[in-house]
Amino acid sequence: SIRICYNDLGDFYYSHGRLTEAFKSYIKTEEYFSASEHVVQMCMKAILISVELGHNVRVLNFVSKAQGCQDPLSPIAIAKLQAVAGLARLGRKEYKLAAQEFLETGPELGSNYSEVIAAQDVATYGSLCALAFLNYSDIKVHLPLLLQCYISLFW
Repeated sequence: SIRICYNDLGDFYYSHGRLTEAFKSYIKTEEYFSASEHVVQMCMKAILISVELGHNVRVLNFVSKAQGCQDPLSPIAIAKLQAVAGLARLGRKEYKLAAQEFLETGPELGSNYSEVIAAQDVATYGSLCALAFLNYSDIKVHLPLLLQCYISLFW
């Protein structure tokens, strides 16, 4: 119940634009985890705040923490983490790594993470980063994936 109270307090601060206080409240829930789904929930909330604050290193840290959970993640959670990792890498000007993250983002993302990044943006950023920073053989390998991503998003 203490974890839930900190989550509610973080949600309150977030809804009032007090991002730093919201982040601190979400982090305090870490002391009261009883399941790995709580770790993922906290990481997703911390990632959302970190994206809004422009703290790309913090985003990557929480992505790693969520991916390191013992229980398997849902396909939607995996897609969200890959997309936001690509966005953070793009913000850090790590374009080749961003391309790889975006290319690995599954179609499960759909409209499930529109508060952070749209699936169309993942396809666009992934394509542009791939074309600009991957060599020809890598593009040749990933081109079918890029085409499939565009087809599934726009048709």
